[in-house]
Amino acid sequence: ELANLPAINASQGIPLTEILNFGGVLYMIGSMDAQDIKMVQRMVLIRVKQIAEERDRIKETPKRILFVCDEAQHFVSRTFLDAFGAARDKGLTMLLAHQSISDFKDSESGLDGQATFERIFENTALKLIYRLQSPETAKVFADKSGDIQVDEEVREVDKSFSLVESTSGGKRVIRQAERPRFDKNMILNLPNSCGIVFSTEITKMVFTSPVKVTKNYEDLAIHDFGEGKNIDLDESQEIFLD
Repeated sequence: ELANLPAINASQGIPLTEILNFGGVLYMIGSMDAQDIKMVQRMVLIRVKQIAEERDRIKETPKRILFVCDEAQHFVSRTFLDAFGAARDKGLTMLLAHQSISDFKDSESGLDGQATFERIFENTALKLIYRLQSPETAKVFADKSGDIQVDEEVREVDKSFSLVESTSGGKRVIRQAERPRFDKNMILNLPNSCGIVFSTEITKMVFTSPVKVTKNYEDLAIHDFGEGKNIDLDESQEIFLD
């Protein structure tokens, strides 16, 4: 299956080591359905991890590598999990984007889903979430946000001979209690563009405003592909990863 992919049989293209060592951006169009392409996605991550480990980190500080995994559940493998343990020391930063914690629990990797999620959750110091639809996921992040102290009011209710309840003559007690800084209801009802950031500091709410663009074919065109000429996306091209 892999041999049928043009990118695997490429004879020329952009060396991956050159991009990682001297700077650049490589955008790889993957797949959520094709198993052969998903396998190549995992292979590229393995190669990036190998290059990061081979660099000399004693004589010089290597360039930081940012590997963005959109729909990250399709990258899950044992090497994917091992990358988290050694990524920081190797100058490799991984950014994962996904919809729910169940994405990792139901992955096709054959690994234990709960253990996979816990390992990823523990090794990602910075987390950003938007409005969630799953109460289970919302509860996990509500517990993660930490607890704060709040005043809780307790009232005594008096009953008359006719069994009418009244709080006018009862006692009113205020005591301290704890609740999550951002409870489940807040997370399930976040406004548009508002998110919650979990980091090494106090959990806080943020507003994000990404640059909005209009999709068009011109923006997808590849220019100066190492040979000083434009490349038409309608023509088949071969790209190799060194």
